[in-house]
Parts: sequence; structure tokens; C-alpha cells
Amino acid sequence: MSQLSTGASDEEKRLKRLAVASADPDAVMSFADWCFRNGFSEATGYRVIKRGEVAVTQLSPKRIGITFGADKSWKDSKRRVVPA
Repeated sequence: MSQLSTGASDEEKRLKRLAVASADPDAVMSFADWCFRNGFSEATGYRVIKRGEVAVTQLSPKRIGITFGADKSWKDSKRRVVPA
């Protein structure tokens, strides 16, 4: 049995959900969503966290998330001026 297309791909749905939630800096995204949003693997995400570069929110003993505000602060800390 073939599956009918619902129009939007899973990736498009995920991006839309993240865009809506990003309006609230205190909203928490999952670790996997944070990695997806920033375009890197979960292994890279764990290295960023291990280096203490981004604040995490402990959601449960084994689950972490990152607020949209923490993500923005982390990205802001990575900005640099490129000489012309």
C-alpha cells in the first residue's frame, strides 16, 4: 500500500514548528532540534555543550534542551568582524 503525501516534508514541518516556538526566548527546544536548527550533528552538539559554550536546561535526569534565548546568546558569542 502506498502512502499519500501530506504536502510538507517532515523537515519542513520541523522547521515550521521551530520557527513558531522561536518567538519565545524561554521556550525550550530538544537537543536534537537544536542540532538540526544549527546544521550540525548531535556529536558536534555534545562537544559544544561539553566545552561549556551554551547553557542547557535539564528537563529530566537524562534529557536536556536548549532555550531559544540560550541559542541566540551562543550564536551572538560566535559573531566576528571579517576584514574587508
